[in-house]
Amino acid sequence: MATEFTLIPNPTFTAIATIPRAGLDDGEIKFTFKHHTPVEIKDKLRDMKAEEAKAKKNKKEEEDEEKTLNYDFASEYILWIAEGWSLPDAFTKANIITMLQNYPRAYVSITGAYNDELIAFRVKN
Repeated sequence: MATEFTLIPNPTFTAIATIPRAGLDDGEIKFTFKHHTPVEIKDKLRDMKAEEAKAKKNKKEEEDEEKTLNYDFASEYILWIAEGWSLPDAFTKANIITMLQNYPRAYVSITGAYNDELIAFRVKN
């Protein structure tokens, strides 16, 4: 039976991000993501990168800091693409930053899960 199709997608969807954990099996977090068009995503990332570059220009940062993930940038983007998660901890910027600091691959895993689900990239058995 065919599934009903509409031109306007649901405003949210869920997907599981698999977060690598040192010495343990990968953890799974279910996210409720917000639907954004590819153009909206491109524009958002461009705007965020421009803001980040402007902030760096106004503030001298240590060379080592530039080699690490910008937690403020990453947490703001995650808050923009998602509206919640399955963790018992509140879905806040502070908690997202804590996760990103403790699990270095979390950002790539979360944004990857978002992108894969958004473009319906699914591996079939």
